[in-house]
Amino acid sequence: PTPRWLSTMPYAMITIVVATIWWTMGYNMIIFLAAMQDIPADLYEAGRVDGANAWQRFIYITLPLLRPVLVLIIITTIIASFNLLGQPMMMTRGDPRLPNGGGATEPVMLRIFIEGFVRPYQGSAAAMSVIVALIMMAFSLVNFRLFRHQE
Repeated sequence: PTPRWLSTMPYAMITIVVATIWWTMGYNMIIFLAAMQDIPADLYEAGRVDGANAWQRFIYITLPLLRPVLVLIIITTIIASFNLLGQPMMMTRGDPRLPNGGGATEPVMLRIFIEGFVRPYQGSAAAMSVIVALIMMAFSLVNFRLFRHQE
């Protein structure tokens, strides 16, 4: 039997994840390409002259110079992951249903949307939004601390 990609688990979640990665990959690659083109070729030439192989040039030249871009990409990807709403809403509407209620592919933003706009529970939707915003800020601070530039 062929899998029912949007109506059975785990296929529904896999489909949403693949669609989201495909959708965001272009933006991230353009940012990385621009950052890599901004690295001066003289640094790579100096690394070759000093005897560094390709892996060493990548570790000691490319990665340190891409650190600010990595911070930007990681933070925007985390925020986009928390704000995931359109893909599950269009593809599965939060279904397939779990045995204990709720949708298996229902991310937090879809739950907030349902609480605030479908059901008349704007207060709980606002509270959930504040909690999600605080979690995103905490992830961003951890990311800034991990990728802090060290002289």
